[in-house]
Amino acid sequence: MLGKLIKHEFKATGKVMIPISLGLAVITLIGAALLSTRLMQREELLPFAIILLVSYIAVLVALCVITEIFLIVHYYRTMFSSQGYLTFTLPFSPWTIFNAKLLVGFLWLTFISILVFGSAGILIGTSCGFENIPAIVTEFFKETLVVEVESSQSISTTLQELVGCSPMMLVFLFLLLGLISNFYSLATGFGSVTVGQLYAKHKVVGAVLAYAVLYILMQAATMVTVIFISLRTIFSVPGATESNTLSNEMMLEMMQGIYQPMFFTLLILQLVVGLACYIASVLIVKRKVNLD
Repeated sequence: MLGKLIKHEFKATGKVMIPISLGLAVITLIGAALLSTRLMQREELLPFAIILLVSYIAVLVALCVITEIFLIVHYYRTMFSSQGYLTFTLPFSPWTIFNAKLLVGFLWLTFISILVFGSAGILIGTSCGFENIPAIVTEFFKETLVVEVESSQSISTTLQELVGCSPMMLVFLFLLLGLISNFYSLATGFGSVTVGQLYAKHKVVGAVLAYAVLYILMQAATMVTVIFISLRTIFSVPGATESNTLSNEMMLEMMQGIYQPMFFTLLILQLVVGLACYIASVLIVKRKVNLD
């Protein structure tokens, strides 16, 4: 029975999500076709190429935002608007219905995230050559690691020293962070909409206010975390506050003290807030549902 509910939810959301996915695929194919012709490398077409690049980035960001907004609006309409009367006639508990919507929304958001990164990877590979991607990644890390590195091997070693794990484990942690971020985004969105239903009137306004308050608190918590970890690290490195120039060893020690705890702290913070919103939503949906 639960499988039927999830299947129905996929069909309902797929009416919008499938065109979005196909649209992104078409944009990627068009972009790859243009880049494969090398026309964009001509100097006289540089302004046009820049416009296309900016437009492409804007489209990627817009697709992610539209996806999240659609899933949250779909949750509101099917749970708390007039459509909610039909939803709650289904032979499922409110808790089961909520979990099905959250699971399907999470899968769609993750799928779109994969498409976005895949699209960017295809266009970068088409433009620069897939065989040159390792060299591009190496150069990127040389410019962004702050500490000096001289080879790809030392980059791998430096990354492991900075974050305390191997490059493969780092990739896994970033994938985990992406999954948790998607869960956090939907859980806070669904949670804000659910809390907004506690208002007798102006439920949409209540949902927006709940999201705004949650966003501000999360940003404040993130800022405090970053400042605290950074200051603690700076004052813990011997000679860092007295020296005018920092040695490579001092920079490496400071980055170790910042990257490792900050990454895991922010990951845990998103997970905790997301779970709190999930639990609050489930409790409210089970005990009190106000339909328009």
